[in-house]
Amino acid sequence: MAEQLIVASKNPVKVQAIASALALFMPERAFDVVGTDADSGVPDQPMSDAETLRGAMNRLQAVCQAAPQAAGWAAIEGGVEETESGMVGLAWIVIRIGAATGQARSATFPIPAELAQLVREGIELGYACDQLFGQTNTKQRGGAIGLLTRGLVSRHALYEHAAIMAISATCSAPDYS
Repeated sequence: MAEQLIVASKNPVKVQAIASALALFMPERAFDVVGTDADSGVPDQPMSDAETLRGAMNRLQAVCQAAPQAAGWAAIEGGVEETESGMVGLAWIVIRIGAATGQARSATFPIPAELAQLVREGIELGYACDQLFGQTNTKQRGGAIGLLTRGLVSRHALYEHAAIMAISATCSAPDYS
């Protein structure tokens, strides 16, 4: 019987990234991965690494409290951060399996100046991408990373890699073999 793992989002990209990361890292366990809404407690567009991590942690806490019977819980929060070389996009993934919690940050990717300006003006990155690139619902498809890499790196792949790293942090030494 599959163990239930709750993802703090109904966004299919986030739910599928967690599901595939679990299947890759823990093929011996079957998980029924289900998405649900959870409040991040941070602005819709987190503007720093710390704010993005706080949003992921808040979402994780919310789903843990809402579904204590689950075998695991996960949260993904995307954000941006200003650096010396300009704005970058990033995401934090936090996962709890049983009593063990792991967290990992995705790779960062540069946000072009014109897109960064829209974000600075208060437009969430996904909506800014829709506006600038003439797209719809970027957030539930390839994401900004997909558009900016011409589809070579998808939002799913960005999240999946970080989710695998977060899952690995929930394991003890004997679990790695």
